[in-house]
Amino acid sequence: MGTYNINYSINYKKIKKEYKLETIVTDLESPIITLENTNKKYICPNYNLDDFKDYKVIDNYDTDLENKVTKYIKDGKLYYTVEDSHGNKGETNVDVEIADKDAPNIILNGYEDIYLLQGTEYKEPGVTAYDTCEGNLTSKIIISGTVDVNKIGEYQITYSVEDSSKNKQTKTRTIHIYNSSIGQDVKKNGKIVYLTFDDGPNAYTKNILSILDKYQVKATFFVTNQFGGYQSLIKEMYENGHSLAIHTYSHQYKNIYNSEEDYFNDLNKMDKIIFEQTGIHTKLVRFPGGSSNTISKFNPGIMTRLSKLLNDKGYKYFDWNIDSGDTGTINSNKIANNVINGMKSNKNSVVLMHDIKYANKEALEKIIYYGLTNGYTFLPLDENSPTVHHSINN
Repeated sequence: MGTYNINYSINYKKIKKEYKLETIVTDLESPIITLENTNKKYICPNYNLDDFKDYKVIDNYDTDLENKVTKYIKDGKLYYTVEDSHGNKGETNVDVEIADKDAPNIILNGYEDIYLLQGTEYKEPGVTAYDTCEGNLTSKIIISGTVDVNKIGEYQITYSVEDSSKNKQTKTRTIHIYNSSIGQDVKKNGKIVYLTFDDGPNAYTKNILSILDKYQVKATFFVTNQFGGYQSLIKEMYENGHSLAIHTYSHQYKNIYNSEEDYFNDLNKMDKIIFEQTGIHTKLVRFPGGSSNTISKFNPGIMTRLSKLLNDKGYKYFDWNIDSGDTGTINSNKIANNVINGMKSNKNSVVLMHDIKYANKEALEKIIYYGLTNGYTFLPLDENSPTVHHSINN
């Protein structure tokens, strides 16, 4: 930017001529304001225009004009204006209405579904409410509904709140009261569910044990030593009446399936830990990756040979006929639905889950409640349980 002089001169046949051209370089372009959203805006009655940062400014010279934008409302429009360092002005606007159109947001503490054993005290977990225009409205929440913990059934607690502009919001929590004796008689429909958990114990295993204890359900844990600091939970599993089974010591496929000798070395190391914690040996086994795994194909035929050797040595290996899908999602509802839908299709359901997955804490409650209230029997695996075997691919 500035004023510049360009000098022209010529000297021809001793005649000299000169000319001076004054040139001004200046900025004549206005800044351009672009909005993130050009739809009509609804602004809270207690609005502060400084809160609106939904724009960008582009200028051919100045590089930071966002902080120089001014805003005002006139005739149903919100105007954004800015002036660059050379006096060029830019402006845009959007339709606006001063009104609170948004309902408050209600956030439940704890779960939307709570499962309680008949006769157990219901303790309200609480709830909070926040409104875009008015802030915290928790004190205005109205709670309605009752729970009869002595009567089996489903009960709803409703939370409602209204802001000053009459916008309302409601949320519901369902309390499921069940009786632990439901589903314990195998003869009711003959359907049995074997819940199995692989890859633990680890930090989340305690949650799984607590839920199983809460519903008086027994499961089977195919344990590993991947998280050595949690070996003591193996003893707790045993003392709580759950079945213990060997999954693997290391869970390192390349090592485990390198040879028959390496596989049984790994298995024996895990069996030794189980014995140290419980004083018992187990004959229940699950192959890492299942008997149908293909990751072992670097050693052709290893799975065929190992499955025969296990039988010859008196072990009993189990695969599964229901995969919870917990390794592919953290959505507890999806996990629960995968299992429940599978239970409906099998007389004997062997369910694959992993106690190292946090989402299983909530999913497990839904699975157990569905089973208990629909006549299923939950049992731990033992040497007499019906086996579920996959087709061996190697």
